[in-house]
Amino acid sequence: MPIAPPRRKIIISLALFALVVVALVVYEIARPKGGIILKFPQKLYCLPTYINDSGEVKGFSASESYGGEYIFTWNPQEGLTLAPYEKDMGLPPPTTSNSKGQRIGIISENGKNYAAIIQKNEKMHKLPLLGGDYSSAQSINNKGQVVGFISHEPPWWHDFWVQTVAKLGLPVEYLFFPRDYRYPEIVIWTVPPEEE
Repeated sequence: MPIAPPRRKIIISLALFALVVVALVVYEIARPKGGIILKFPQKLYCLPTYINDSGEVKGFSASESYGGEYIFTWNPQEGLTLAPYEKDMGLPPPTTSNSKGQRIGIISENGKNYAAIIQKNEKMHKLPLLGGDYSSAQSINNKGQVVGFISHEPPWWHDFWVQTVAKLGLPVEYLFFPRDYRYPEIVIWTVPPEEE
């Protein structure tokens, strides 16, 4: 006996809903944990230098698109703000250790450097890459948050495609890259608790 049209629509809707739920569960399971990537505009190069105990990040930024150099501030409430860079403007110095005795550091493996945290007990932990290929820690606050960046290596076909687009005289919009590999992504990591 064929399914009545209204019942078919209900079954299709339920099946689509189930697919969405499964996709969300798979995404949540596969999503890298241990930090957040700050969403900044594309083609804005930012180098974080400091994070305070409120989670506010400061650093330098530069961009041809934005026309010059800036000091940026990011906080969870207001997001990103840019102030034109002036020679005498100062930034707080990076804090490489905190009141808990934690320090930021580097782990080198296979010719690449990775952001790391050194606990008070001298145990060293590599911070999660969050989808990047290598990373660098710049500052730590007293809450155990570390700010730094992750960088991505271009895929094997990247240079070939860039050269092909240039030879054809096409605008860069034809590159269709999911990200600009020249610009690192700013990350705030949550430091794992000290192991006894």
